[in-house]
Amino acid sequence: MDRPKFGKKFRDNLGRMVREVWVEEAAKDPNPKPHHLLSWDELDERNKEIDCLIGERIMYFAIEMKGDE
Repeated sequence: MDRPKFGKKFRDNLGRMVREVWVEEAAKDPNPKPHHLLSWDELDERNKEIDCLIGERIMYFAIEMKGDE
């Protein structure tokens, strides 16, 4: 299956969702590392890209699983 290419805005939205969940879960830790609580807007470009990649992988997985229904 050919994987779709996502545009920057869509990728950024995926990355923002990943970051949102990450921060919510990190905040439950009694002693979270400060950098684990950084919002999307506070991240450097490398960490934003990592969150976008995670979001893309999840999206690809969801698309591929839909085909298995």
